[in-house]
Amino acid sequence: MSSLNPPENKGQSVVHPTRKRGIRRKLGTFYSRFIFRYWRAVDSLAGANLVSWFMSPILLVDLLSRLEDFPHFIRYRSLLPKDFWKGCTPWVHYFRMTRDWDEFLVLSSFGDRLGLPYWKKRLTLRGEPLQTRPDWEKRPVILAFLHTGPYLLIRLWIRSLGIKAAAYVGTIPSVLDNEYYQKILEEADKKYDLADVPHTFRGVDELMKAVRFLKPGRVLTIALEGGYSYTNDDCREIEGIPIFLKDGVCHMAAKTNAIIIPTSIHRTESCRYELRLGKQVPDALIRTGNFGGAMDHLLTELWTDLKSNPSDLTWSALEALNPKMVKERAAWP
Repeated sequence: MSSLNPPENKGQSVVHPTRKRGIRRKLGTFYSRFIFRYWRAVDSLAGANLVSWFMSPILLVDLLSRLEDFPHFIRYRSLLPKDFWKGCTPWVHYFRMTRDWDEFLVLSSFGDRLGLPYWKKRLTLRGEPLQTRPDWEKRPVILAFLHTGPYLLIRLWIRSLGIKAAAYVGTIPSVLDNEYYQKILEEADKKYDLADVPHTFRGVDELMKAVRFLKPGRVLTIALEGGYSYTNDDCREIEGIPIFLKDGVCHMAAKTNAIIIPTSIHRTESCRYELRLGKQVPDALIRTGNFGGAMDHLLTELWTDLKSNPSDLTWSALEALNPKMVKERAAWP
């Protein structure tokens, strides 16, 4: 992205088609109204340790509904060398990706509970905490991530610490885009004193709102890949592997004096996670307009995490390896 305006489609266009959109939206509303109540009851009565056990039937149904996408998933995996996978088979990878997504949907119904002690202890932080960094509350922060692991938890957990955090996204899953789920978020916002802080900014229409949100002491999470189009200029390379990433985070940082921190999240065991805050992008790279160097820094940091946990790759991250291969599939993750 050469500016904060939407880029022209000079290279290959990438559309993320999703099948049976209307049916999925209806199912999403059903999930929110019924299943979310079920998970909250499980959490209240049985605790987090049994959440995954109760989730098993839904995970099985979800896996079966995704079987037709599996052959294409294998084709995408073949873009990476065999030694990258460290013995992680396609089926194990597909299972873990789907499981992480379904578990995120469960935890998203606990947005107002993630700040409680028994949930807080389930998140381990690696790296320097935001609040202890020298420039905290002097500059805004951008947490840049790849679509790996349960990435949507990053914003929810940051907000549960009482930090004013929002996400810049292309779209929102239908299961999280309805009145019932919004009520859960509203309860969480009251608890964490964030009632006036938006959760998301969607698409190019709200891009400038996201930029204006970036004030000292605020955090914006944003993915480096994904979206609806890439240009040839978006192609970067890591260890000889091409991957298409957008440098919009660099333009945002240049405009707002924000710190950019590479961020990843990994599921370590049932309902337990590790959030890693890496080495921030050197300010000199942003000040001098060396956005290529800044993107290389981010990719190197995030790729190191990914190589340790290759099954954290989701569809969106795989598609960034070769956008021309994109075809219709289940919408998320």
